[in-house]
Amino acid sequence: MDQAASILGKNGHILPLLCQPCQLFTPVKLPEELQLWAIDSGVKHAVTGIEYEAARAAGFIGYSRICAIEGLTIYKDESATIPRFIDPQWNGYLCNISSSLFRSRYEQQLPETILGDLLLDSNYVHPDPFTTIRAGVEYRVRACTRYAIEEQNRIELFVELMRGLATASSARAYRLLGDLMFQSHWSYTECGLGAQETDRIIDFVRDELGPNQLYGAKITGGGAGGTVAILGARDAKPHFDRVVSRYARELGSKPYVFEGSSQGADEFGVIVLESK
Repeated sequence: MDQAASILGKNGHILPLLCQPCQLFTPVKLPEELQLWAIDSGVKHAVTGIEYEAARAAGFIGYSRICAIEGLTIYKDESATIPRFIDPQWNGYLCNISSSLFRSRYEQQLPETILGDLLLDSNYVHPDPFTTIRAGVEYRVRACTRYAIEEQNRIELFVELMRGLATASSARAYRLLGDLMFQSHWSYTECGLGAQETDRIIDFVRDELGPNQLYGAKITGGGAGGTVAILGARDAKPHFDRVVSRYARELGSKPYVFEGSSQGADEFGVIVLESK
């Protein structure tokens, strides 16, 4: 996500991606009435942390269980440049399962949690070459599987609402966009990727909700800290500033704020610096 945005991003637009492994879609213009900001929570996030690894591994455990329910064989994709496992129905991607199908057929058949020890003691073959099943780690299988599927649905809804706003503004659509962000934020917590600091920022944003104010917010990237993205009306800067001020008082220093954007490197160009 970060690399694609840095290279292909377009100022004032959102960049829809389908990570299978990286399908790009036409950038969608942010309506003139809306503005995006972000606040660095001050909590360092690293995708190498056990929280991220456990959440990813839990999703693959769920994927393996769903394939077993359907009698689907998971096998290594020999044609892939990146090591990966696939199946004949969903091609190895949980998000190709619809939310309605997951809720109606698979969710209740997945364990809420499972200890890595139980998997290591069984004949379980982990279909993800980039994570390891570890003894003593409790994997949130149901929540992490649900996240992969339902986050895809939330993103598709978010993008389609944005596309619709290109032709007509709608206060109801703004509220729905914000609620999708809040839903996404909570789903990180269910996966074990939340943080008290980012939750506090969300609390402060909720206090500033309303027409022509702030609409929603969510933790970004891999979660477990990092940056919170905030959506609001273009003239809602005073409401955003109050969120920053309240969080600064709790943090003890002013957090770094992201506002505005340059073009991605493809449009902005590259400057080569040579030392003399």
